[in-house]
Amino acid sequence: MDTNSIVLWLVLLLSIVLIAALVRRRATLRSRSNTQAGLKLSGSPVPDWPIPFGYKCAWYSIQSPDVGRLVQLIGLQEAQSATWREGIESAYGDLVFVSPAVGGWAFVVGASLAAMEPRSLTSQVRPVLEKLSSEFEIACFFATHRVVELHIWAKATKGKLERAYGYLGETGEIIWDEGMATVEEVGILSHIDEAAVMQIARGWSLAPIDLEGISSEPSLGFLGTL
Repeated sequence: MDTNSIVLWLVLLLSIVLIAALVRRRATLRSRSNTQAGLKLSGSPVPDWPIPFGYKCAWYSIQSPDVGRLVQLIGLQEAQSATWREGIESAYGDLVFVSPAVGGWAFVVGASLAAMEPRSLTSQVRPVLEKLSSEFEIACFFATHRVVELHIWAKATKGKLERAYGYLGETGEIIWDEGMATVEEVGILSHIDEAAVMQIARGWSLAPIDLEGISSEPSLGFLGTL
């Protein structure tokens, strides 16, 4: 290969590298733009009533918290005031909604909270539960997704994980089993589905599908990213 051919190949290779870098840069900017667009909420959100949620989602429930303090503890970024409707709709995307307190409980909601390899969830959830329960006494985590049959519930009290159970029906694996089964789990472990998760949530804290039936006042939460 002569000198001119080598130069041409080097120029071509450099061009390919530059184009690839430009494509990656544009993808990054587009992703940031989409996230920012997701955070463009109504200028003056009007408080509304709780919106039920829960299926194909994940959430923490925390007993009687100071919601402002909760936002700080979980490290919510770009936090903005949001209505229940804005918050729950966005939580089924990439954002996280910290709800107002309802019936003595507040929720940290986001499908993204369980958007990881199921077996790695335990190492992600445990420290958060222990941290939140150290501050607010009781903290729970729930996740359910009927497509892969992922169903998880976990509870910590005063900084210590007491009970956790996770089942991945897609592979038939128990991915988390720690602590003694609670009274609320009696008769459930033989048939685990999204209804079982809601039943445990109802016994340990509040089932988010029941929110319409709980007495409350119109209020605002916070929407952001983690």
